[in-house]
Amino acid sequence: MHVLQYSNWQNFEKIIHKAKISCQNSDIRAIDHFIEVDKMVKIGSGAERKQIDYKLTRYAYYLIAQNRKRK
Repeated sequence: MHVLQYSNWQNFEKIIHKAKISCQNSDIRAIDHFIEVDKMVKIGSGAERKQIDYKLTRYAYYLIAQNRKRK
């Protein structure tokens, strides 16, 4: 995420969504390239909560790079 200069997860998640659509538009199953996993993250009180994360293939990274906003 830092390589593509996204400091906020919500902004990065929007690009992942666009990349999934690009994948589907190419008649390729997005589920094969964007694998959803859960991870536990610490919140301010020291407790943990579940957050969605992704395991990505090289093709998924390519689509994310193609769909990101240009500065």
